Amino acid sequence: MKYGVAFYKEEKAYSVFLVDYDATTCGENLEDARNMAKELLELYIETEGAKKETKKEVDLEQLYFERTGEKAKPEDYETAHLEYIEL
Repeated sequence: MKYGVAFYKEEKAYSVFLVDYDATTCGENLEDARNMAKELLELYIETEGAKKETKKEVDLEQLYFERTGEKAKPEDYETAHLEYIEL
C-alpha cells in the first residue's frame, strides 16, 4: 500500500502531513522527516487500521490550511511536495 505524505520546508525543519490520516509530524531535514512520517504512518495503521492507499489529487495549499488553520507563505509552496510511502 502507498500512502501520500506532504512535506513543507520551513525555516529550520520540515513539517509533514499524512494525507490519509489526520496526523502531523516534523523532521530536522528531509531524510529525518521521511523517517518520522513512516513511523507515524505505521503507528496510525496499527492503531486505526489501514486505509485505502492515496489515489486522489492533493492540493498542498489546501492541505496546509486544513491542518494548521493558516495560509503558508507563497515561498513555502515552492518547496512543498508530495511523496508516497509504501508499507
